[in-house]
Amino acid sequence: MLYATRPWLLCLLVTVAIELPQALAESPEDAISIVNAANLKGGVVVHVGAENGGFTAALRQSESTVVHGLVDASAALAEAREYVSAQGLSGPVSFSLLTDRTLPYVDNSVNLLVATRPLPVDAKEVMRVLCPNGAAVVLEGENRRWLSNVDRPKLPGPRGYVMLRKPAQPGIDSWTHFLHGPDGHAVSYTHLRAH
Repeated sequence: MLYATRPWLLCLLVTVAIELPQALAESPEDAISIVNAANLKGGVVVHVGAENGGFTAALRQSESTVVHGLVDASAALAEAREYVSAQGLSGPVSFSLLTDRTLPYVDNSVNLLVATRPLPVDAKEVMRVLCPNGAAVVLEGENRRWLSNVDRPKLPGPRGYVMLRKPAQPGIDSWTHFLHGPDGHAVSYTHLRAH
């Protein structure tokens, strides 16, 4: 009955209900949880749907990480760049417009891809840019349709997120140190050869 006499109250409640999940999805605390869940130690992080400079900047948890935010509106691009510049993070954290149906990265170059908006690319494109053992962490509510078309195992991520991992190619060795391993020997145990 209260809503019948005060329709503005109903509009306020509906607006808060619609806006609340987005605010929760882009808190710096969630960015830290995503980095921890992905077990990221460094490398390239991509944030698709980067409209909140604070969330994107919080994805940079170490000096060995570079974060690139992809924005779909030029107004949000200017705002995100201003925020990062004011924080003194320009360079290690950058932004650009996503204008195509492909991601602007070479194959196997992204360690972590975070999507807080509906992904404009298919799962094959995401897996193309992820490096072996790389992770894609997507906001489940915003990407429910996208996730239904993915044929990879979905791992639970931080609150409201789902994580996908790109498996390492069989026969490819992992280098844990600059010279392969702690023994300092620069020989790999890879069993594949180039054709």
